[in-house]
Amino acid sequence: MTDNWQRMWIIQSEQQKAFGLDPEVMTGVEKGRVVKDLLLGLYEETQELSRCIAQHKQHILKTPSIEKVNVIEEITDVMKYLMSIAQVFDINAEEVFEGFLSKTQVISDKAEGARCELEKDTKLLGVDLDGCVADISSWQRFMEKQGKMADWEAIDELETLKAEYYRCGGFRDVPMIDGAREALAEFRTAGYKIVIITARPHWQYKRLYADTIHWLKKNGIEHDLLLFNKDKAEALYEHIHPATPAWFIEDRDKHAMELVNIGINVLLLDYKYNKNVEHDLITRVYNWDGIKQIVLGGGNDTSD
Repeated sequence: MTDNWQRMWIIQSEQQKAFGLDPEVMTGVEKGRVVKDLLLGLYEETQELSRCIAQHKQHILKTPSIEKVNVIEEITDVMKYLMSIAQVFDINAEEVFEGFLSKTQVISDKAEGARCELEKDTKLLGVDLDGCVADISSWQRFMEKQGKMADWEAIDELETLKAEYYRCGGFRDVPMIDGAREALAEFRTAGYKIVIITARPHWQYKRLYADTIHWLKKNGIEHDLLLFNKDKAEALYEHIHPATPAWFIEDRDKHAMELVNIGINVLLLDYKYNKNVEHDLITRVYNWDGIKQIVLGGGNDTSD
């Protein structure tokens, strides 16, 4: 955090208070009105910035010169509106700076994933996250105690609990499943590319991408590509083709069936909620040692 960034934040806050727009004394209705006005002002300033730097009339052959001082002025106006909006919601400079770093990491990860070259003969493993690499058993035990999950096939109840963690960042601190990190590292050493496909609803809870990246890096989970899709088969068609995973490591019966229906071999980690699913392309496994035995040794998992 730079001193100048903090200074700008403080100066803007003091100016807003001088205008009688102190968030600490405003009612909820007043805050709503102020934010609406600020958003309208922000829209106007972004339009000014666009006119300042863009060539709108395509028939003009000569690109107009851009005055740096004008660009700085318009960017400054945009920043002042953004800071004011943040301050209405009691967001401080440090939180915005941390958000900037988090978003930068997300963009970098997406760019790295876009450079992941997958050919028809690429050695590839698909891996689910929750229940396979990330340990969510504590939530399952919580639901058992609450009596909300007497029927383990009622997996949608678990998703409701997970949604609470989506909103508050709970997935940044969940434990790992034993052996997952070491196994994935061995697979990459053996020449496999690791594609993690999770059904976490990033499209609904925007913070999930950054939270997931944070967790993967914190726990040293090696991977080559991270995808979010509630349909694992669709994700493979859209982002992996023409490569085909040698195996896909999964725990949910629904996703397992999506995958075998397009000819993907599934290693299904054994849980109470997936006991009823069977298929010729599904091999039930009980831990990551069993997964390693199959992927690296070409054998069948016999450990239970």
